[in-house]
Amino acid sequence: MGNIGISVAGRADPIVDCNELYQSQLNIGVRKSGKGKFESNRIFDALSHGVLVEGEKASPIFSGNFISQNCENGVLITGEGATPQFVENEIFRNRKIGLENASKANAV
Repeated sequence: MGNIGISVAGRADPIVDCNELYQSQLNIGVRKSGKGKFESNRIFDALSHGVLVEGEKASPIFSGNFISQNCENGVLITGEGATPQFVENEIFRNRKIGLENASKANAV
């Protein structure tokens, strides 16, 4: 995949708060066993997905985010065993699906 606004993988556990992420190929990617807290961000106009969570132990927390107008899904979750949490986000007006759980991921 081309450019990524923020990429989190391995044991990384960042706090990403009050940012605007837009016009990347993928605005936020959390892979493998990446974690992180993503709060009060504006995530929009990605050329693919606004947020991609993939991998067996990926477990980020997204709360209070605005996820809109991405060219594919607002959020795509893949990878058996992923346990992301989405709390009080506004996910709307994405070209495909707002939040797609595309495998055996355990989204909350």
